[in-house]
Amino acid sequence: MLQESVYAKLSISYAQSQLVKKRISDSLPDEGLVFALNITEKQFNDLEILVGENNTSILNDDERLVEL
Repeated sequence: MLQESVYAKLSISYAQSQLVKKRISDSLPDEGLVFALNITEKQFNDLEILVGENNTSILNDDERLVEL
């Protein structure tokens, strides 16, 4: 798993995306990692969002209180 924070930037052309990556490279943080990924519009259109089921069995009231 790579996600910590995800940011997206739309670029009209490959040349523009290279300029954006250069600007990011010029202001990298001292610590941490920055990944850049170019995808085409068609690849973006094939993006699938996967969502699991909502777990409603979690107790969020006094029943979960344990006294020692």
